[in-house]
Amino acid sequence: AGCKGTQEKTSRTQRRQVAIKTLQTSEKDTEENLVKSEVGFLARVRGHPNVVELYGVFCECEERTDVDERPEGEARLRWFIVMELHPHGNLRSYIQDNLLDSEKCISLMIGLCSALAHLHSLRVVH
Repeated sequence: AGCKGTQEKTSRTQRRQVAIKTLQTSEKDTEENLVKSEVGFLARVRGHPNVVELYGVFCECEERTDVDERPEGEARLRWFIVMELHPHGNLRSYIQDNLLDSEKCISLMIGLCSALAHLHSLRVVH
């Protein structure tokens, strides 16, 4: 999995902020297949403190527009993946935006290696 997508911070749900991910589809994949793949991956690797937690999935029906190529009356489902929102954003941005001392770098690397070991124990190469 590991699909590319757009993540947005959203309002509080049960007193916590969440990330909502919408997926970018290619010509080969449908949005529904990407969602199934991403959700399956997140469900499979859950349970580690350094792996993002999946909260749920939902979809909404998008009506056909005049510039749409779909047949008349055919609606499109738009899928959303609701997941844990890390307070510092993604790791790449966090490292680029912050001056980290050696202790913080070591701590991040230990967490990253621990998460990778968890994935590898599940026979997932990431």
